[in-house]
Amino acid sequence: MNCSSNFPKVILVSVALLALGCSEFKESNPDGSSTGEDAISDGNGTTGDDDSGTTGDDDSGTTTSDEDVGTTTSDEDVGTTTSDEDVGTTTSDEDVGTTTSDGDVGTTTSDEDVGTTTSDEDAGTTGDEDAGTTGDEDTTAPECTPENVVTNCDDGNNCTNDTCNQAGECTHIEDLLGKCKIDNICYGNNQINPESQCKYCDASSPLMWSPVECNDNDPCNGEETCETATGCAAGTPLDCGIYTCDSNGCLTSCSNDSECSNDTVCMNNECAGPQSNGSECSGNGDCLSEHCKNNVCCASGECCQEDIDCSGYSLSIDQANDYLGTKSGYHEMSGMKLVAQSFTVGESGYLNKVAIYLAGIKFSSTPVKVMLYTGEFPGAADSVFVTSKQISVTSTKYHDVVWSAPVEVLQGQQYTIVAKIPECVGGKLEFCLDYKARWYNHPTTNSYSGGGAYFKDSTWKSPFPQTDRLFKTWVQSKFCGSADFKCY
Repeated sequence: MNCSSNFPKVILVSVALLALGCSEFKESNPDGSSTGEDAISDGNGTTGDDDSGTTGDDDSGTTTSDEDVGTTTSDEDVGTTTSDEDVGTTTSDEDVGTTTSDGDVGTTTSDEDVGTTTSDEDAGTTGDEDAGTTGDEDTTAPECTPENVVTNCDDGNNCTNDTCNQAGECTHIEDLLGKCKIDNICYGNNQINPESQCKYCDASSPLMWSPVECNDNDPCNGEETCETATGCAAGTPLDCGIYTCDSNGCLTSCSNDSECSNDTVCMNNECAGPQSNGSECSGNGDCLSEHCKNNVCCASGECCQEDIDCSGYSLSIDQANDYLGTKSGYHEMSGMKLVAQSFTVGESGYLNKVAIYLAGIKFSSTPVKVMLYTGEFPGAADSVFVTSKQISVTSTKYHDVVWSAPVEVLQGQQYTIVAKIPECVGGKLEFCLDYKARWYNHPTTNSYSGGGAYFKDSTWKSPFPQTDRLFKTWVQSKFCGSADFKCY
């Protein structure tokens, strides 16, 4: 815009003219151009006449100053509106076409020529702060903020601390505290190796796997081992027998019943029992039968270890065919030859033992098997085997035969004692056939009225005349059971 003294009569004071910095008005030439000397400086040290962008021809209809070409308005001019007539528009009667002032950013068109006036706002062109044009300020969105650092900066690596710096950039700082970094992979403290259950992350050694220690500090369940696929495996529990196990292993003594196992109890600092029948005891709990009497375990009732332990015990000879004089007659047993004597029970009770008068032949010791049958003799219809006992016959005398368990007998009932040389086993036949023994007789015929003498070579027979064998029987009122140690 020119600063001339022949302005129209109505002069509008414009902020744009002030911005040009005109110090004085100069007179323009009649053709509308300015003299070279009086041309307004463009603010950059360049005069209008010398600039190629200035044309003095009125017919051209257009005058453009140097500052108008590609020049952005100053900060003071941006968005500043003066009077209604001045905003972005200057029109004169003589103007044909368009005149752009130094301070205008948009385009001003004469009403007469075009019929349209476009202000700065209409042109769609804005200053630094207007929308659509980017100024010096960087508007790129930051990578992260303190609010979204968790979602925007997570690098998926547990061994780094993910943060957002003041510039809005994610940072990842390695932090192995409480972690392991093995083969460039991050693991948490105590995390098991995915390829071996026997290795784990120990944060105190963060760069390598540490071995899993399979030790539960319990010696009683055995020494533990580690399997790669399954991890720690229990060992074989200790077998402490009748004692229990503590933190030191198997006990070898006890102070109370809780330190004993397998149904045993603590007696005299040793685990024992519950005791079987016949064992020493101090109370019912010491016995398997839970029955203790007279310091002996038994099945029930009165306990004993010997017959005489039973209260009211008595033993007496019940039957006897005895002779104190010289023994002369006898029946010999050998091979298949058997000798027998029957008797009748005189008092009910328990037949504890019998004694028979025998003598061995040829050998200092001859085996003889003594058997007991019910009935008059072994071949009788009512004869039933009851029990037996093998003895060794030495010199000529009474040899006691104690049954393994007393036989309960009833008064008036008949039994038969049978003696024989046992079958030869494991020896030479001729040697076995040499075994012989004699059962001596009473010299008086029919000396025993409660039974008779018998022998067998092929069948059972009675001797003639009838001479009974020498024998004795004992019946007791009570006896101690050898298996249950109970008084009967």
